[in-house]
Amino acid sequence: MYSFGSVGSIGVLSHGEAHFVYCLERAAAMVSISISNRSGEVVYRGFGTKFAGYNEMTWNGQNNQGEIMPDGAYRITVKARDIMGGPILSKTYTTGRMTTLAAKGGTTGLMFGDVVMPISQVLAIQEPHNA
Repeated sequence: MYSFGSVGSIGVLSHGEAHFVYCLERAAAMVSISISNRSGEVVYRGFGTKFAGYNEMTWNGQNNQGEIMPDGAYRITVKARDIMGGPILSKTYTTGRMTTLAAKGGTTGLMFGDVVMPISQVLAIQEPHNA
């Protein structure tokens, strides 16, 4: 399977892991992260790394009560603040393992899980390291 990266905020929880990437305009004093299910319900709140540039987060699929969430698509929201409490610009990216190239709902894109990432939003596709 090929890995890809694209503009977006979706991660697919599979076998107890979902991967998210976010980029901060500059270093932050505080980064809060929330993860929501498809219904928009926040299932996890926590804190992220504060480095300027790209930061990665792997979520173990547990909500804040320790319950395992079902596999599927989840959305990350990142809010970063400087030492004075001012906002810091952040962008989120979707990463995943592509299962196929397909058309779904009138959109052609990379499938990962049951999510289609439109081709127009894909930034990179990478061959597996062990290929």
